[in-house]
Amino acid sequence: MHIRIQQIATAALVFFLALPGNSYAVNPDLGYLTTATREVGSVVALLLPFVTAVALLLFFWGLAVFIFSAGDDEGRRKGRQRMIWGIIALFVIVSVWGIVQIVRVLTGTQGSGETAPAPTVGNLPT
Repeated sequence: MHIRIQQIATAALVFFLALPGNSYAVNPDLGYLTTATREVGSVVALLLPFVTAVALLLFFWGLAVFIFSAGDDEGRRKGRQRMIWGIIALFVIVSVWGIVQIVRVLTGTQGSGETAPAPTVGNLPT
């Protein structure tokens, strides 16, 4: 049963991903994709400082719990655990941001605001 659902989902995904390519094969209109990418990028740009601040707050909260629980082993363990998770979260955030920046530089999409023209085939005889 599970394999059958997975096969149907895979077939549907392939069909829907290939459908726009077939219908716009001559001159693709990918404006919707550009708009969606920009919207997602703007949402991520708004959320990134917030998520980073939450991760940093988690680290400092763990540090405070660790310091103020100097005599309590359980409190120190909880504080240490929060600090570790805060460091892991900051590492993941900064790493993903760095990878995205590398990909943007390598692909030439550094946010100039202009979209690249769609590739065309020169003058074809009609």
